[in-house]
Amino acid sequence: MTAKIVHDLAQVIRSLGERDGYTMVMEKGSILWGAPNIDITDQVIRNYNTMHVQIGTVGEGGGGGVARTSASTERERAGAPEPSDFGATAAKRSTISK
Repeated sequence: MTAKIVHDLAQVIRSLGERDGYTMVMEKGSILWGAPNIDITDQVIRNYNTMHVQIGTVGEGGGGGVARTSASTERERAGAPEPSDFGATAAKRSTISK
């Protein structure tokens, strides 16, 4: 079951990254230091929990995306590149470890 949740979280993270125009998203365990305001962990968990999907099914159809939270988000993203398949393979075999 853990592998299915990790897969789902990878899809949520990818959707958030594409939606918000991130260049990359990294695991906390591999960061020596980072400004607290760039941590999206809580945002990822909230998005996953609000999806109300069966574990392991995110990204397998129409309901796997991340909803926009406001109209201002669209304006902020205006200069970001279009979503791509970058990271799709990694998301399929993603693991989280300590």
